[in-house]
This record gives sequence, structure tokens and C-alpha cells, in this order.
Amino acid sequence: MVCDATAGLGRDAMILARLGCPVLAIERIPPLAALVADAAARAMLSGTLQVRCADSNHVLSNMADEDRPAAVYLDPMFAQAGRAQVKKEMQVCRLLADDSQASDPLLHAALAAARERVVIKRHPKHPHLLKDPSFTVTGERVRFDVYLNLEERLSGG
Repeated sequence: MVCDATAGLGRDAMILARLGCPVLAIERIPPLAALVADAAARAMLSGTLQVRCADSNHVLSNMADEDRPAAVYLDPMFAQAGRAQVKKEMQVCRLLADDSQASDPLLHAALAAARERVVIKRHPKHPHLLKDPSFTVTGERVRFDVYLNLEERLSGG
């Protein structure tokens, strides 16, 4: 299972579900979680994509060992830069979201919960949220930082 711990509008979770991955999409903003759940039902992905309205930090920190996902995917909203506006749907997400929520506790909860890897979606020019990713996949508009060897990272090794 893949846990999309920052589901937002559910685009990434739906892509993963369409590809056949069982996905748990966690979104803390109730209207967004409802939209993603409705979209999953309409796309007939309800068997593959489970949507939960909750705080990801709490869910990941309290997962039973047998429920831990193979991978945790984090897509924190990029900071606004420059004068260009983001797409309208992301403008709505920014209005609903509380930008003051710290990503540090969520990142550590993701590292503790994931059995195999944590993947963080970032802007290519932004710094890594955690130093020394195992590898990165970089595109023109996005970079994916992948962290393996999670036990070593949690123990500080």
C-alpha cells in the first residue's frame, strides 16, 4: 500500500490507484477529503483508493505495525514564488490550508511509518526537506526525493 499523506485534490493518489496500487489518501481539510472521496467513487476506484479525513501526522504515528504502508508520499504545497499565479484549483487549496502547519513532524512520522520508502515531491529549485536523499527524479517543474534505509535515517546513522 502507498499512503498519500498530503492528498489535497487527490491527483497523485488517483494516478497511483489507476496504476493498480492500493492507496490510502489522507487529507485533513474536510471539503477536500469529501471531493477526493467523491471523485474516487465516480472513477470507480473505491476498491483501490481509500480516502480518510484526518491529520496525517496522527494517523501515521498511530498505525499498527501490520497496517504500515510500503511507501509514504508527501506533496507539501510549494511556497509561492514570483508573480505568476498557481492554477485556480491550487489557489482554493491555499485558501483552505493553514500554511503554518510544520512539515517536520509529518516527515518524521512518514519515515517511522513507511516500510520501504518515503517520496517527497518538491520544486526542483527548493532545498531537500531531509539531507541526502537516496536518489532523486527531476523534471522541469517537479523533483521527487526518495529516501530508503529508513531505520538508519531514524536512528541518525
